[in-house]
Amino acid sequence: MSEEQEEREKKVKEAPKPKSGPNIVVVIAVLLVVQALVAFVLVQFALPSGGGAGWDEINHPEAVKKINPMHEAIVFNMETTVSIAGTQGMNFMRVRLALATDNTDRANARIQSGLLGIETQIRSKVHDYLSTLSFEEATNPGIRDHIRSMLLTEINSVIAPANIGRLSNVYIEEFLVQ
Repeated sequence: MSEEQEEREKKVKEAPKPKSGPNIVVVIAVLLVVQALVAFVLVQFALPSGGGAGWDEINHPEAVKKINPMHEAIVFNMETTVSIAGTQGMNFMRVRLALATDNTDRANARIQSGLLGIETQIRSKVHDYLSTLSFEEATNPGIRDHIRSMLLTEINSVIAPANIGRLSNVYIEEFLVQ
């Protein structure tokens, strides 16, 4: 048996070795170079050039407002639950709002602190308006935009005498009718 093992070992040693394929390191290096070239080409086409806005212009605060007119800051959040008018307390509406302004950061801080001072009046105005809605009005598919515009008007009417600024938008984050 030991002779058989010696013969096998001899055959294994004498057997022609297969040609080694491409080195894995070379393949990885080539793939990385190709990826780098593709990334370079994509970046060249994706970045603004010539007459377009450069990075400095895009990051400038005034340019941000021109590029994204909805650039607003949320300055106040609130939620309320009201009984729907005409349902004798059987149906309720739960609404969560975010109040926004598009002023500078300094003005936003002033508005935010001013809103905290008149929070009770704001909550009362929102509650009073929402509690006038009937079940049919509250479940109407197009009512959200109407509610947003009416609440913006109502809240700005409370803010105006306080002389703290003006809201630019009211966002309805949650609107549930039961």
